[in-house]
Amino acid sequence: MKPVDFFLIRGLAREAAHWGDFTQKLKEQKYSGEVIPLDLPGAGRYHKLTSPLTISENADFLLSHLPQEVKRPRVILSISLGSMIALEMARKAPHLFQQIYVMNTSLSNLSPLHHRLQLKALRRMVEIILQRDVRQREIEILKMVSQKPQVWDSLLDSFVEAAVERPISIQNVLRQLVAASIYKVSESKPQCSIQVLNSYGDEMVNPSCSEVLAKHWKLPLHSHPSAGHDIAIDAPDWILDVLSQTLN
Repeated sequence: MKPVDFFLIRGLAREAAHWGDFTQKLKEQKYSGEVIPLDLPGAGRYHKLTSPLTISENADFLLSHLPQEVKRPRVILSISLGSMIALEMARKAPHLFQQIYVMNTSLSNLSPLHHRLQLKALRRMVEIILQRDVRQREIEILKMVSQKPQVWDSLLDSFVEAAVERPISIQNVLRQLVAASIYKVSESKPQCSIQVLNSYGDEMVNPSCSEVLAKHWKLPLHSHPSAGHDIAIDAPDWILDVLSQTLN
């Protein structure tokens, strides 16, 4: 298997630092060339920018910030909101990517609102937005997206550091929510290989949303039986196994 370059795209109110140890794990795989976590406009290194109100504009931003030199085949690994953006990038520029992996995502024209953001998660999200203590806010986010509390302590300090150094504004979180809420996919899928991953412990996005997407475009679906919304935290080795089995 020849090495490929990975571009990682995070979800709502998250940035490159929130991949935690997964980035290093991916770099150590024999199929990995460069591993490049991307930040969305309004988050991470671009936290001072205003987040676009559409997925299309987010995709344009990331496409314009990709390295111009193509060294190896390119693969996107993405989660949630990041997966919507990955799908749009593939629609706009399918020739740039060998494969796209989308995890625990949802689309407005395929799944109802109460599946795209489950009621329990909505209540938690309101509490998180109102929480002013940064450390407590990050703890509450981990409770919402992860089913593996034994790893939270190893992540918390770096997540708090990211939130302090590169805070995402409430305005940008709301703008990301607007962009996600209205994004639709077409009947025809992008002209590159797409793999769908979901997890049955996801308390934020109903796992049926991924199943509907896979059925809509007749895509391969890989399901984890217990991981939470953030599969990269809860089941990193499982993701790596899926990659090793499915990379072209």
